[in-house]
Amino acid sequence: MKATQNTVLLLAIAISGCATQPGTSERDRARGDLLATDAAFSKKSEAKGAATAFYDYMAPNATTLPAGDQPVHGREAIRDSLSSVKGLLKWRPIEAEVAASVDMGYTWGTYEYQGEDPDKNPVLRYGKYVTIWKKQPDGSWKAIVDCGNENPPPQ
Repeated sequence: MKATQNTVLLLAIAISGCATQPGTSERDRARGDLLATDAAFSKKSEAKGAATAFYDYMAPNATTLPAGDQPVHGREAIRDSLSSVKGLLKWRPIEAEVAASVDMGYTWGTYEYQGEDPDKNPVLRYGKYVTIWKKQPDGSWKAIVDCGNENPPPQ
């Protein structure tokens, strides 16, 4: 009986040790999840268009802060404001940070837009962005604020 109790105790210690290995804290896992969510958001924009991607990944009460324009409030209004974007908008998240409470975080990265001007000439724009995320009751992340602005082409 003693051997069985010791085996169970050792197994419990081993399992708990696996769950707390350095670099696998709840915040570290949340950072990884947030980066993966932002990358999936970009993939959806590439596959289905920016309007659909933003509608799917923004919280219902989200706000975007478009460069040179007024803020846009609400997921439907954001989708509508992006419905005229006919080019390809994609981005690459570079970094994520998550609050100690693991319910809020942000990502930032770079974006690229490939489209056409009104005269049908090709346009290629580059920029950077930051997105603020809130964890939802189901454990998913939804963006609550998004903004970006242009910069010169990468070197």
